[in-house]
Amino acid sequence: FIFPIIKKINFSFPNKEIKITLLGESNVGKTCISRNYIGLNFTEPMNTIGAQFHDLEIDINGEKNKISIWDTSGSKDYNSLIEIFVRNSDIIYIVFDINKRSSFEALDFWFKQVLDKHSSLLKKTYLIGNKCDLERKVSLEEVEEYAFNKKVRYFEVSAKMNIGMDDIKMNNFWEILLEY
Repeated sequence: FIFPIIKKINFSFPNKEIKITLLGESNVGKTCISRNYIGLNFTEPMNTIGAQFHDLEIDINGEKNKISIWDTSGSKDYNSLIEIFVRNSDIIYIVFDINKRSSFEALDFWFKQVLDKHSSLLKKTYLIGNKCDLERKVSLEEVEEYAFNKKVRYFEVSAKMNIGMDDIKMNNFWEILLEY
């Protein structure tokens, strides 16, 4: 069920290893976000079976850092595995499709998966609205209020058009510098 994609192979040991896990309903663009994050081109959406992970090595201030991005299936068939994927995560992205209201309405379920057993991750959980290049079905005000109530930062992106992706990457790189 877990298929690795290695962006860069390097046999030296990284100074820091960061695990980012993406959660959300099926077809909200988690795979496209994870592929974009490591610099792969957009591909037509595909359903993830179980999970796949991508490794990325980055150099920050002369230090090697490894980021593992875990792209999980949004299928209810794999809900029992969410606990395994979230375990040992440093950062959580909860992703929804801004032009698919049902994915926004399912956010409480995904937040519950993180907070019930991993409340310490709340400060490292981000709400990601994907597909901002398409017609909006969920208002920005509604999403911002939701994020405020959950006490999480909100980012809007289009993994396909590479809009906003640099914002979440830079946010995570600063976290690596300041926290880890």
